[in-house]
Amino acid sequence: MTYDCIVIGGGPSGLMASVGAATNGARVLLIDKGEKLGRKLAISGGGRCNVTNRLPVEEIIKHIPGNGRFLYSAFSVFNNEDIIQFFEGLGIELKEED
Repeated sequence: MTYDCIVIGGGPSGLMASVGAATNGARVLLIDKGEKLGRKLAISGGGRCNVTNRLPVEEIIKHIPGNGRFLYSAFSVFNNEDIIQFFEGLGIELKEED
C-alpha cells in the first residue's frame, strides 16, 4: 500500500497531524513505538484527558513558565476554541470542569 503522509509518533501532535491529513483526503500511516496511541494524552488531567480550557489566550500565556509569548503565533492560527470545535466536529463530546 502507498501513503500520502507518514506520521512518526502517536502522541497528541502525531494524532492531530494524522487526523488533519486524513480529513483532507490523504492516505495516512501513523507509526508509534508504544503499544497504545495517545497514551500521554489519556493520562493528562489526572487521567481525564485534559484537552484544553476556555481561558482567554492572554491568560493561558501568562501561566506558561518563562516567556510564553512565543505561543501567540500558534494561537493566532489555531487557538483553544478552535481545538474545542475540532473535537466537537468529530463527534467527540467534551466535558468542561472548573
